[in-house]
Amino acid sequence: MKIREYHLKDKNQVIQMMTTTIQSVNSKDYDQSQINVWSAIDPKRWDAGLTNYLALVAIQNNQIVGFADMDLSGYLDQLFVDRNYQRQGIARQLVTTLEKRSPAASFSSLASITARPFFEAMGYHVVKKHIAELRGETFINYFMIK
Repeated sequence: MKIREYHLKDKNQVIQMMTTTIQSVNSKDYDQSQINVWSAIDPKRWDAGLTNYLALVAIQNNQIVGFADMDLSGYLDQLFVDRNYQRQGIARQLVTTLEKRSPAASFSSLASITARPFFEAMGYHVVKKHIAELRGETFINYFMIK
């Protein structure tokens, strides 16, 4: 597996990977209405959402199998691993690489119910339960720091 910086040409493959991952992996922790809203990623708004973020992709077998991004303050915004490549250390490598490259002294994330155990294993702890809103749907997630 190779970790490299995200390039604009990766956009469609990353969005497709995230969409299918949300629809399959996250569906055990969120209802169908939430999954439908969360997985409706707008490609036209995607690029603006990455401004001032270091974004990485994980490549295996010539395909993108992971994506993560972090801003300069150490806030990890998105972390996704392809549904067919779960539990292979890809998320750990993405997060570790971002943390090493970040100038921040501490790190934070709003982790989904699904991702919370992973972040705890990475040394993050829950500061508080959080209710996020996205296009009329509410989602439970957790503000976590390391």
